[in-house]
Amino acid sequence: MNKGMTNGAMQRGVAKLTRRALLLAAPVLAGITGGLGSAVADVLVDGDRVPFRRHGIPDEFVPVGPPAALYAHYRLDAPGIAAVAREFAGERKRLS
Repeated sequence: MNKGMTNGAMQRGVAKLTRRALLLAAPVLAGITGGLGSAVADVLVDGDRVPFRRHGIPDEFVPVGPPAALYAHYRLDAPGIAAVAREFAGERKRLS
């Protein structure tokens, strides 16, 4: 999927991808408001399809540094994304 997809194509794509999903994480290397992550969230929330968590850079002033350090800071490197997904899955398990 990409940001240029039409709303109908986005809805069909998300529905297809989430048909059997237990949860969905959508890490983005940009702000968490607007963009593809928000488009996916809108479809999921409107359709009550699967639990969803946004994971990206919050709306704040971003520190300056090498990309790898910033990815780690915002938990957008592989270990960080995996940790956020595990935390989210644990939260979902406690709520059910």
